Amino acid sequence: INETIELPVSVFAQDPAMKNVEVSVSPNTLLSINGNDKMAVSFAAVGEKDVLFSLKSGTETGKGTIVVTARSGNEKATYSVEVDIRNPNPMMVTSQTDVIMASQGKAFSLQPFGAPGTGSTIIEVSASLPMNLGKRLEYLIDYPHGCIEQTVSAAFSQLYINQFVNLDGKKKAEVESNIRAGLDHLRKFQLADGSFTYWPGDNYPSLWGTSWAGNFIVEAENLGFVIPGELKKRWLNYQKSAANSWRKELTDRGMVLDQAYRLYTLALANAPALGAMNRLRETPDLPLEARWKLAAAYVLASRPEVADQLVDMTKLEPSEYQREGITFGSSLRDRAILLETLTLMKKKAEAFSVAKKISAALCNNQWMSTQTTANCLLAMSRFAGKNNKPDDRFKFRFNVNGKPEELVIDKVTYTKELPAFDGRMPVKVDNLSGSDLYVTIVQKGIPLKVDVPAKQNGLKLDVAYLNADGKPVDIANLPKGSDFNAIVRVKNISFVEVDNLALTQVFPSGWEIINERLFGGQAGSQFNYRDIRDDRVLTYFSLKMNEQKEFKVKLNATYAGTYFLPPVQCEAMYNNAVSANNSGMKVVVGK
Repeated sequence: INETIELPVSVFAQDPAMKNVEVSVSPNTLLSINGNDKMAVSFAAVGEKDVLFSLKSGTETGKGTIVVTARSGNEKATYSVEVDIRNPNPMMVTSQTDVIMASQGKAFSLQPFGAPGTGSTIIEVSASLPMNLGKRLEYLIDYPHGCIEQTVSAAFSQLYINQFVNLDGKKKAEVESNIRAGLDHLRKFQLADGSFTYWPGDNYPSLWGTSWAGNFIVEAENLGFVIPGELKKRWLNYQKSAANSWRKELTDRGMVLDQAYRLYTLALANAPALGAMNRLRETPDLPLEARWKLAAAYVLASRPEVADQLVDMTKLEPSEYQREGITFGSSLRDRAILLETLTLMKKKAEAFSVAKKISAALCNNQWMSTQTTANCLLAMSRFAGKNNKPDDRFKFRFNVNGKPEELVIDKVTYTKELPAFDGRMPVKVDNLSGSDLYVTIVQKGIPLKVDVPAKQNGLKLDVAYLNADGKPVDIANLPKGSDFNAIVRVKNISFVEVDNLALTQVFPSGWEIINERLFGGQAGSQFNYRDIRDDRVLTYFSLKMNEQKEFKVKLNATYAGTYFLPPVQCEAMYNNAVSANNSGMKVVVGK
C-alpha cells in the first residue's frame, strides 16, 4: 500500500505499415496513474520499443488490475496484468470483556479498527466463564510459524468448539476443514519409527511434540475424524516403546513431565502402560505438574483412587519457568493441566477456582505462547462441556445499529460477526437471563501505518546490506538489477540460553529473493530450519549465552519504484521477554 511501481511495456511492431502506436494503461480502483496514462511510440521499421508507466497503490488491499492497450490505425492489442497489493503491517487484535448482570444491559460504541477492508468485529456472549475465543483462536490460526507444536495447537484448539459455541453451517465447515488440514499436515513431521519431529525434515523426534500430536490424533478420531494412513498406529508403537524404556535423568523437570504426558496419551488411546505409570508414581519429588498429568492418566485408565492419592487439593499453584524447556511450558500452561485433571476427577469446586484464573488470563491482553494458548482453550472447553447441561438455556437481546434481535441459546457461548462499518457502530446487549452473562468484543485489522521503534530485549540485532565484495550498498536508492545480500547478526545478551528463536525478514515488493538452496548455497548453516516464501524468509535457531550467529539472504532489486522495507524482527517463540527488531524504512529501486 502507498507505494509506486514503474510498469515497463514492450511494444512490438511486426508490420512495416505501423508507424505510430498509442499505448495506454487503465488500472482498477486499487491503483492510480502517477503521470501520463497514454504514450506515443513511433516506428521507422519493424522492431521493438519500450515505454514506462508509473502507478501508485492506495490504502486498499487486494488484486490490482492493469489493462494495457496498444492501438495503431484499425489494429488493437490488449494485455491484462494483475498486481497483489498487500499491507506489510502485522494484523492487530484487541478485545474487551464485560460482565452484564441479570436483567441488566450494556451499550457499546464501536469504532472501525484497521485499514479499510482489513477489519472485522466479533461479539461473544457467554453464560460460562469467558475464553476470549475470537482473539485467542485468531492468534493460533494466523500464527506465522509452523513447527509441530504450532501446527497442532492451531487445529487441536478448534476440536471442541462446536460442542459449546453456536456455529452456522459455513463456520462449522471451516472449522472441520482446518482440523482435517492439520491432521493431514502431520504426515510431513512423522519419522519412520512413528515419532514426530519439531520441523519437517529433521531426523530426530520432538518428545513433547510427539505426545502433543498424538493427543490431537486420538481425540480427533474419537470425534469421528478420519486419521490419514498408519499415522496413529506408528505413533502408538513409538509411545509404548518410549514409555517402557524411559528412565529418569537427573532432576530435569521437563523430562519427568514429558513422561507423564506420554503415559497420559497412551491411557487416552486405551493402551495404558500401567507398569510405567506405577514406576513414575514412585519417583521421589515428582514435580507438581507431572503429578497432576499422571493423575489424569490414572483416571483415564479407570484407576481414579490412585489419582486421588497422587494429588494434593491444597497445592494448585504451578511454579514459574526460567526457560520453556522441552515441553514449551509456562506456569499458565501448567494451570491448564491442573484444570483438565480436576475436570476429569469431577472436582467441580476446585476446577471452577482454577478456571476463573485461566479465564481472567485469556480475557486480558497478556501475551501467551501457542502452547499455553491452546492448552488453556482446551482445558476451558472441557470444563465448559462437562458443566453445560443439555437443557441449559440463556436469553438476551442483541441490538446492532438500531436493529434488535432476541435470542435463546442452548450452548455455552454465542458468537456473531458484525457487518463491516465505516463510522461509529452502536451495539447494546440486554441480559434477559437469571444469571450473569459475559460479553467479549474482539476487533481485528491491519493498521495503515505502524511506527515500530528499534528495541533490544535479551538479543542484539545488527542488519547490513552488502554487495558481492562485502561492501555496503545504499538500499535507500538501489539501481535496478542490483544483486546484494542482507546480512543479519543476532547475539544472545541475556543470562540464559535461548531456544526456539524466529528471525523474520519481510522484503519490499520491488526486491526478489534469490533462493540459494536451488544453487547449493548456505550449506552447513547453523539454523535449525528456514522457510523461504515469495516475500519473506523465516529462520529458526537457538543461541547459547553470548553466542552470535549470522544469516545471509541474497536479493535482487528487480522492479523500479518506491517501497517500504518492514523491520527485521527476531523473537523467542515461547518467551516474549526475549526479542529485538530494527526500524522500517522507505527504499527506492531506480529505473
